[in-house]
Amino acid sequence: EAGRFKFTSSYRAYTIQEVKINPDVYALNGASLNAENIISSAVLKDSSTSPATVLATQSFNAVDTNGSTGGFYFTGLNVAVSASTSKTLTVNFVLATPSATNGTSGLRIIPALTYVKYMDTEGAVATITDTGATYAGNSTYVYRSVPTITKVALSGTTLTNGSAQDLFKFTVAAPSQGDVNIKQFKVDLGWSDGGHATPSDKLELNTIKLYKDGVDITTSVNIVDEDYGLSVKGATVLNGVTEGNSNIIVTWTGSTEDTISAGSSTTYTIRATPQGFNLTDAYTGSHSNSVALSFNTDAADCAFGVGSGSSDNWIGFISIGTTLTNILKLAVADGTSGSEAANLIWSDDSAVAHSAAVSGGTGDWTNSYLLQSSVSAQTWTD
Repeated sequence: EAGRFKFTSSYRAYTIQEVKINPDVYALNGASLNAENIISSAVLKDSSTSPATVLATQSFNAVDTNGSTGGFYFTGLNVAVSASTSKTLTVNFVLATPSATNGTSGLRIIPALTYVKYMDTEGAVATITDTGATYAGNSTYVYRSVPTITKVALSGTTLTNGSAQDLFKFTVAAPSQGDVNIKQFKVDLGWSDGGHATPSDKLELNTIKLYKDGVDITTSVNIVDEDYGLSVKGATVLNGVTEGNSNIIVTWTGSTEDTISAGSSTTYTIRATPQGFNLTDAYTGSHSNSVALSFNTDAADCAFGVGSGSSDNWIGFISIGTTLTNILKLAVADGTSGSEAANLIWSDDSAVAHSAAVSGGTGDWTNSYLLQSSVSAQTWTD
């Protein structure tokens, strides 16, 4: 189901005879210009019945039809809207298998009602023609597979200096439709420094490790801070993240990635050693320090790469950052410097010869905008 359109009658009944739905006319609101390429057919339903009644099924028509070019044109309808009532018509899209190679993965579909032909009880026929801006539905994002992210609660809330502890744990699940690939993720840090013996003391997490399903894979990834892109795997003081850092960034190195097979899940655990906690403030005689770890989905969609051909549309490419090369970003074209930071860089594995390479990789990578996530913060105190 991609859109619902409510038709209301005021005082006089009428009959809907024709309807046209365009999936990409509302480009100003982010619709992909080739959105119809992923839609095998559109199904128009009368939602006032239970179950909904199928009125017609249509394929895309690129020919100009009564007021707007290109769309799913439903004719021969006989949908009665009684006086002073309303009728809701629903549009369902039957989707093809998305492919980043063919430019059909990550497409943004915004179904818009661009044309209506109706007849009143006197037999008078009228039409409504719209650009799509007035009667546009919500956005639908199309991927071959979409991950789900879930927090795994950890027991205990207290930190012990010098003792390695599991501090944050979450699961990434791939749907039955296909694999999901992970290249990079960020764990947010929230610090609360309630007082130290001296101003030079800092809260710190060092010797940071990554575990996958209970197995230490730290040597397979880079784990860095967000300010300088420096490794925070070190075991000595000030070789980890301190209260001046807001992220721990984990990246699979080179052209490697982590693949989560269709219908399965993987659990990642951040383990670290706390330092600088449990120190008493010299003035108040108390301490109340804490650190919270969390994952937050990206607040906005990534830019959509467009190639030289009409079908060369990509979600995004992996790229090194413009300043910190250890922290990857997303770019609209292969080989360009990444300009878009992402809390999660993942792929729906929809490109032919899928690759996680920074240069020469495939354009099936995106961020975590709109992903289903239930990853609340894990807070630790001293």
